[in-house]
Amino acid sequence: MLCHFSMRAGSRVPQHSHPAAQNGYLIRGRIRFFVREGSFEVGPGDGYLFAGLEEHGAEVLEDSEAIECFAPARSEYR
Repeated sequence: MLCHFSMRAGSRVPQHSHPAAQNGYLIRGRIRFFVREGSFEVGPGDGYLFAGLEEHGAEVLEDSEAIECFAPARSEYR
């Protein structure tokens, strides 16, 4: 499943996990991701990957646009 997300600065995604692996590419903006080991930031052109069931969350630092792929597809997005 391929998704296109537009996110406003200041938005947050609470810590969560899901069975699907999540692979993303940031088109524009800046996002800080939170994982069990700490956090990391991504900017335009950066990619990121969360394994299935890996806990993660995010804080959108600048208006951002990302493409994300979920495998298998997430039923709640259908």
